[in-house]
Amino acid sequence: ARRRASDMLREIISASGLLHHDLPDRSTHSARVRALSRAHAFVRDREDLLDHPATLFEYAEYHAILEVGFGATDEERDEPKPDAVQLLTAHAAKGLEFDVVILLRVRRPKGHFLWQGDADDSILALPDAIRYDDGQEAVDRRRDETRRLLYVACTRARHRLALFSKAQKTNNDEIGELLSLADPVPSLDADDLIASDDGAMPTPPLAADRDDALRHAELHVRLQASSILDRATRGDDVGSDLEDAARRLALIGAVRRGEDPIEIAPESSFARALHRRVGVRIEPTFRPMAAPLHLSYTMINDFERCARCMYVKNELGFREADTGKARLGTIVHDVLHHFGTWQREADIGERDAPTLDEVLAAGRDAFHREWPAGADDEDVESRIEGFLARAYQMISGEPQVEELEKTIHLTYHHRGAHRLEARIDRIERLADGRYRVIDFKTGRRTRKAVKDDLQLGIYAIAMARWGIEEDPVSPEADLEIPPGSAEYWNLGTDEITAIDLHEIALPKIHRKIVAAIDGCLDGRYPQGSDRTCSGLCHMIPE
Repeated sequence: ARRRASDMLREIISASGLLHHDLPDRSTHSARVRALSRAHAFVRDREDLLDHPATLFEYAEYHAILEVGFGATDEERDEPKPDAVQLLTAHAAKGLEFDVVILLRVRRPKGHFLWQGDADDSILALPDAIRYDDGQEAVDRRRDETRRLLYVACTRARHRLALFSKAQKTNNDEIGELLSLADPVPSLDADDLIASDDGAMPTPPLAADRDDALRHAELHVRLQASSILDRATRGDDVGSDLEDAARRLALIGAVRRGEDPIEIAPESSFARALHRRVGVRIEPTFRPMAAPLHLSYTMINDFERCARCMYVKNELGFREADTGKARLGTIVHDVLHHFGTWQREADIGERDAPTLDEVLAAGRDAFHREWPAGADDEDVESRIEGFLARAYQMISGEPQVEELEKTIHLTYHHRGAHRLEARIDRIERLADGRYRVIDFKTGRRTRKAVKDDLQLGIYAIAMARWGIEEDPVSPEADLEIPPGSAEYWNLGTDEITAIDLHEIALPKIHRKIVAAIDGCLDGRYPQGSDRTCSGLCHMIPE
């Protein structure tokens, strides 16, 4: 079967070594990871809009349609257009002219009008080995491209050019701001850095300006070195001055590599000034996650198995390949949801009790509707029918169906208030008043219900707050759990494993939840073993 666009893109990113090609420094590597994750998410979020089978070929066709104008024929595009507003990128405007041109987001200091966020974090910096090498630094290349595009956009106007910028909170000189688009770097004089250690150095600049500040300082030191060499031609003794300039350049290079200049030259006033002015900022790929966290069984279980894979999936937006096993399970769960709805309608007299034939017919319809054409479907339809037939027989008696595909939202307090979601397939109320909390499984192995089972433990916590979800939960909270059982129903083996809700070891469950919260907030993501790691994190090298 052909791979879906997002799966193929993820495989290309991983197999090509694009993330770590040419051994980038940590800051560049972090920016590259986030740029690629955004590209992957962009493709994944649009797969439902693509023609079947939603491969990269269909995505390229979809993107081409957007480029030339969605829904327009060749004849319509060639016809003269009446006066109208056209929305174009600077790239698409090349070669065109308009009476009036309006440019949005012309702003300082971050990236001019082209980029909303930090320039380093918004542009996909490809490895040198697969791009044209013009000898420029990445930041210089981005700045030059920005200026070229700004020039192109401005020169599209025949009569009037309007530039829009976000109003500043302070009274700035707008004309000066516009003219300063040509300013190569923020103000950072070398004299400030070379000054004696008088304790009066300014606050470090914003992270977005850090590389510019370092480059500006390096330029000044190089200019000073040039003047020193000029003095040498006049016969002056410049040995110590030249060595001093070389040491300063070495310290600037050390800061770029993420090293602390004070550790290299603790007695140097320049090193201390450099440290205070620009600091040592390395953006790690695996960063602490911001509260509030969105917790669920899947997220916490992923953290336990391989916290790095969890981070790549939840924070960077990469997903494992879409598997037939997952699609099959989704189809079965959807049909069982309809089955439960029919049961509830039958309980209140709105319809007759659903028959096995109805359930199996719903399964066949769902298979033909949801299973991708061309995908491996050997025995899938018969397996779905087998799962549904077993489920029909296992749901015996006359239980009262309370909830179907229920998501219970909880507020979990630990180092802040976080959101904990419990997604329960089915909640039944038996004749004796006890509850039965059911999770359907479609695997080939039966999962045992044990006291420290994380999924069933989260179900128990959720049942204690079912109907009163506004009451927060914490590791210290006294939970009143209703009578009942939590059960795994394996539709592949026709087995049920159950545990009484009151037998679940809640302290152990809380410890697992707290460990995941602490790891995410502290930025600690241990890698799983070969058995538990899905391999998703392997695309992000150390």
